[in-house]
Order: sequence, then structure tokens, then C-alpha cells
Amino acid sequence: MEHLFNLKTTDHTGHDLFCCLDLTKRQVNILNLIARLTISDNQETCIIPKLNDFEFCAGVDESKVKKVLGDLEDKKVIFWKRKKHRNDFHEFQINSNVEEWEIDRYEKFDCNRLQQLIDLNSN
Repeated sequence: MEHLFNLKTTDHTGHDLFCCLDLTKRQVNILNLIARLTISDNQETCIIPKLNDFEFCAGVDESKVKKVLGDLEDKKVIFWKRKKHRNDFHEFQINSNVEEWEIDRYEKFDCNRLQQLIDLNSN
């Protein structure tokens, strides 16, 4: 099965995507935390009580979190169910339909070369 960016689909496809997409460091840090709390624990969504948890657990300054999350949501990379009441939680999900993502690839990204490196390092 071929992936959106012509990479072989593997357990690491999400990481393969991060290699070729023009993401900011903050976006990558936030996506890594959401992925850690969802994908690696076989969950579709994760719950994060407070947005400042992204500062403590992903290294993204609290004053920047809302903008970065909003950008990822606008670009259809994540779904964000905002908390409505003080005792509610924020709920996040990475959009598994990567074809919907509105993030550009790096201009010089070489899919074939990345696949060669992946193959070279596969056991």
C-alpha cells in the first residue's frame, strides 16, 4: 500500500509524514504529544485538562499553544473539542485522513531518498 507521499505504509508512517511536511517545531512538538497519548496507547482521542499541559509536556510556551492548535485545526491535521466549562477537558485527535491535511511538503523533499534510507535501516 502506498502512502499519500508515496512512502510505504508502516507503523511509522506518522513519523515519515513529519519528515516531509513543512511543520514548525511547535507543531511537531504538539503533534508528538497528541500522538504519544493516542496512537501509542491505541486510543483515537486524548484528553488534556489544561492547555498549559502543552508547555509542561511538549515544550510549547503557554502563550503560543492556542495559536498553534488553531493552525493545526484549520489545516485539518487535528480535531480539537474545546472544553466548555471549567471542569471539562480538551479532547484532541489527529486526523487519520492525511489526504485532508492542508500542510505543504518541503520544496526539496525527496520521497525516494527517504524510502531508501528507511529501507537501509530496516531489519
